[in-house]
Amino acid sequence: MLKNRICLINEYEDKKYLNILKNFWEKNVGMKTIIVSPHLHDKILSITSHLPHLISFLYIYFIKSKKFKNLKKFSGPYFEDFTRVADNNFKMWTEIFLSNRDEILNYGYQFVEYLNNLLNFLKKSEYDKILKFLKDVKKSYRKVL
Repeated sequence: MLKNRICLINEYEDKKYLNILKNFWEKNVGMKTIIVSPHLHDKILSITSHLPHLISFLYIYFIKSKKFKNLKKFSGPYFEDFTRVADNNFKMWTEIFLSNRDEILNYGYQFVEYLNNLLNFLKKSEYDKILKFLKDVKKSYRKVL
């Protein structure tokens, strides 16, 4: 699952420790390692991991608040893909969220702003704006991956 994936390692002054980490991830797990600054590490992970986890947790909480149950039987595979990360180690994720709080807050508020814009397009039945938004997303999809 992690083989040939990229592992971001925070740069350290201690080169011996850095080599131990690189060897572990490359030889034992089969990942490719890239050394980055702690700031860049936190920025990238907040977008690729932390915010998506937060959204999945929130989505499950939302479903629970609406008293829905057994929704999986009414859904396609995407529903399970989107929500499976919510079935995770809650203590670990609490610590991750707090340790990268600033970046998650920054991108989280920006995400909410985009969500509000799209919801306003829907509220006003602005077909052209929704279409333009979805067309732009489709055009950008491969570029951001």
